[in-house]
This record gives sequence, C-alpha cells and structure tokens, in this order.
Amino acid sequence: MRRFPSSLLRGAACLLVTALFTACASPDDSSEDALLDSPEAAPQANGNGNGNNPHPKFFKAQGKPVAGQYLVIFDDNAPGVAAHNDPEDIAKDHVLKKGGQVLLVYRYAIRGYLGQMNENTAKAISHDPRVLYVVEDAEIEATSVQDGATWGLDRIDERTLATNQAYQASGNGQGVHVYVLDSGIYAANTDFGGRVSGGRGFVNDGWGTGDCHGHGTHVAGTIGGSSYGVAKGVSIHPVRVLDCNNRGSWGNIIGGVDWITGNGVTCGRQREPRRRRLRGVGHGCSELHRCRVHLCRRRR
Repeated sequence: MRRFPSSLLRGAACLLVTALFTACASPDDSSEDALLDSPEAAPQANGNGNGNNPHPKFFKAQGKPVAGQYLVIFDDNAPGVAAHNDPEDIAKDHVLKKGGQVLLVYRYAIRGYLGQMNENTAKAISHDPRVLYVVEDAEIEATSVQDGATWGLDRIDERTLATNQAYQASGNGQGVHVYVLDSGIYAANTDFGGRVSGGRGFVNDGWGTGDCHGHGTHVAGTIGGSSYGVAKGVSIHPVRVLDCNNRGSWGNIIGGVDWITGNGVTCGRQREPRRRRLRGVGHGCSELHRCRVHLCRRRR
C-alpha cells in the first residue's frame, strides 16, 4: 500500500508555528522558480514507479486518516483546468457523476477540492485526466510552544553575542498584515490593542476564529503582542484550522492557505492571486509544499 510523500509533513512546519507575512517588497521570482523546478517538485509519472498499479494517482494518508475525506488536486496543465475555469465546476461534475460531497474548494494557492466520499469513489476520480492526484486526508497535531522565553527578543536584534538585555527594533510593523494559521486568537487580549480582525475559521465547532486552546494566541503574541511581540504594530488576522485539542486536518490547513492567498492584504490593498507560480508541480511534491512556496517565497 502506497503512502503519501513525507514532504507534506516537512512543509507543515512553516505554516503551523509561523505566521504568514505579506509585505510591499517584490517577490524574488528567480529563487521561487528555481525551487519549483527542483527535482523534489518535478512531476512523477506513476507515483511509486509501479507500472502495474491500477490507481497510480491515488495515495493513502500518512498518519491517522480522516474517515471518508479526500483531497482532489487538479492538473493545471490539463485541458479544462485553465486559469479562468472555476475548480468548483469540476468538483460538482465529480459529485454528480461519481457521488460524494464537496467540503472545500481550493482556488488560489492550489486548484482542487476537499471531498467526502468512499475510497472506491476517490480511486475512480483519480482517473479523471484533469486530476493530478487524489490523497486521503489525515489528522495533524501542532507542537506546543514553551512560554517564558523572553530572552529571545533580546537575541533577535543582535547578530553576535553577548546580548545587551534590550530589544531595539527599527520599526513596529505598522501597515503589515499577518495571517496566523493556527488554533485561532483570543482577540480581546489587551496585548493586541484591537489589532486583531477579520480572518476565517475552518473548524466547525462554534468557536469561529476564537482560540479555545491557546497555541494560536501565543504565536500571535510572539509576533505582535505589545509585551513580548517582535512587531508590536502589525495587523493580525486569525485563520483557525486547529481545534480545542490543537488538532486538525490537512484539508482544513490547505483550505486556510488557499483562503490567505485569495483574501490576503498587501500594503493596505487586496492582493491579486498569482496561480502561475504553481505550474509544473506534480504529486512528488506535496500540495502543502506547493502552497508554502507560493506564500513563503523569498523577497528582495
């Protein structure tokens, strides 16, 4: 039985413990294109290389699967998956012909959808030429962050030791929008000074973008809290993909990344999604890695 590539897990580190900044600087196109053209990102014809596999574009989850949920990722280069086509149309076509239910549609960072279906339906859908691959959704759990590491603020503003027991920043991040992909944020915390707004919740438990665990609030405080934050003037937006036990699924995490790509603000204006940056990436590189390349790209 094949397992989905472990690069999915490696890509999560950027997203679960780090906020995604948008800034005014232009992206370094050459560095990103080089990453997309790397061997890890290159398409692979038969998944595990077994030519006798009847479902070469279908992958089982790595880790604990989410019962009956599958990520269907479209091939940007296939006929019928042009930039002007809404991926929801293909998703509805699949449901109409094969069965199942569409839970989330990915339009910006990646093109595809999260669907509820049985394994046989998922395998059947994987044979659609418009589909790059289908992978079983899986549960994840974020690693907790230790509190009390206040010396870190002193350390990050100095390249060499010893530190001077002071934190001096050249700016406070005002005008920068930060999207925290985590367990939500307790917006009423006075350390945020009313700078938490907007965002979206992907966990259907009634908490919206609020934080019933604490991990996301901790991360947001490290980024932009008035007491221990690095950038004390940033605007912060919660994108809640983890539940009250600090657990979630790949489907919701990718949905959060996709939402940030389509709705994120750059320098006070709506950013325009740039799907072209996802070209030529096959299932040998995880869908989360594709989103990470798009959002965490190097800047000049």
